[in-house]
Order: sequence, then structure tokens, then C-alpha cells
Amino acid sequence: MAAGPVIGQTIGPFRIVGMLGEGASAVVYEAVDEELGRLVVLKVLRAIHGEHPERRAMVIEEARALAAMQHEAIMPLLQLVWLEDVPVLVFPRLPGKTLAATLAEDGVTWQEAVRIVRDVARGLGHAHGLGVCHHDVKPTNIWLHRPQSDGPSRALLFDFGLTGGAADSAGTPGYSEPEPQATARPESRDLFSLGVVLHECLERCPDAPARCRDLIRRLTTERAADRPGPSEVVATIDRLLEPSFRRPLNWATAAGLA
Repeated sequence: MAAGPVIGQTIGPFRIVGMLGEGASAVVYEAVDEELGRLVVLKVLRAIHGEHPERRAMVIEEARALAAMQHEAIMPLLQLVWLEDVPVLVFPRLPGKTLAATLAEDGVTWQEAVRIVRDVARGLGHAHGLGVCHHDVKPTNIWLHRPQSDGPSRALLFDFGLTGGAADSAGTPGYSEPEPQATARPESRDLFSLGVVLHECLERCPDAPARCRDLIRRLTTERAADRPGPSEVVATIDRLLEPSFRRPLNWATAAGLA
């Protein structure tokens, strides 16, 4: 396919209504599913061509891996369709915005920041358990889903990067390890990136507990083997959010209990 889709074009049951963004490997559109009457997101990959049988098979295999990752902290893949020889990934259009947009506008509190990181860590733990790594954890790839405008949000990790083997999986400079090739386990790269995300979230949170900074330090340590895994990140954040941790210690009461 020489040219990309245009507004108003249909791909299967999906009618494109607008462009949401573009990157080196894909263009992302908003579309209407005219059969089911819902909004969806179409990720049209442009560096991969189904005209090559081995590349097409790889795309299908990776799409199946994405579809198998059923978890509340991972954006679900609804469908894989084809526009001639170009694969198109279909995702739900959930209300909310990216973490990057949130940080650029109002920022987050330290409590919100650690809850977001806890959600993402849960999603990573699920993906890693299935043998899938993200390779590019960053605020633009974290969706803060807010079902109601005045309600709480939850974080979903998206853009696991279906590449068909055609793209570099080294991640985004600034969020990936300085020397990612030195690490044998790509799972640890995801945790390093998560530490950078937490650091970015807390830049405007001077009241963040010291334990938050300690978690960042541990996640971004140079020695990959010393980084905590997703389950340890979740447990650490759960302890941070315990009321007993946040409440000032009453030394008189504590002395009476000694």
C-alpha cells in the first residue's frame, strides 16, 4: 500500500474519523465500528508488509500474544485486520488520556504516581509471566482510563510494539538503560523504564516520602540483577500507601507500648 488511510475511509467495519498521532512505525487513528456502534483506535503499522509470508506470519503470531494478555492493567487488543498488505491493530477507545498529557497539564500527587506505577507493575508482571516484554515503558504509553469524569482513574499499559521483527526494541532514549545491550534479561529493562517514569511523576512532588526515592534508585540501579521485580514493586507501593505509614507516629503512645 503506497499511501496511508484517509479520513472517511473504511477498513473492514471501521470508518476512520480522525488521526490521533503517528510515530516511526505506525499511524494511529480514531474510528467508528459501524457494526457494533463503538469508538475504537486503529494502529496502522507502516514498516511491515504482509506481502512477505514470513513477516505476515510473525505479525499474526505477535498479535496472538498481545490478545492473550488479558489483564486489567493492559490495553486489550480487540482484533487484527488487514488493509491490503498492511496490518491494523484494533483497540478500544477508552475515556481518559495518557500519563504524558496528565503530567504536562496538572501533574499528579505522589499517591497518584505510585498507584499508577503499581498498576503498570502489575501489568508488566502479567506480561512477563507470558514471556512478553514491553521494551518501551514511558508516559506516552500509559493510558489513564477514567470511566467517569469525576471518578478515579486506573493505568493501562499499551503499545507493546507489534513489529514483525522490523523495529529496534532498545526503547526510547531517556527511559531505557544507557547500555541496554549489556542486559541479558529484557524484563529488567522494563523495570528500569518504570523507575524513570516514577522519577518523572515525582519531579513536582516535594512531599513524596523518602521510600519513593529509594524505589526509584532500586529500579534504576546499574546492576540489572538488583532491580526489584514487578511483584516486589507492587508490595513496596502497597506498604507506602498503608495508613499506618502515612500517619505521624505518636511517640508518647509508642513509648507506652514498649
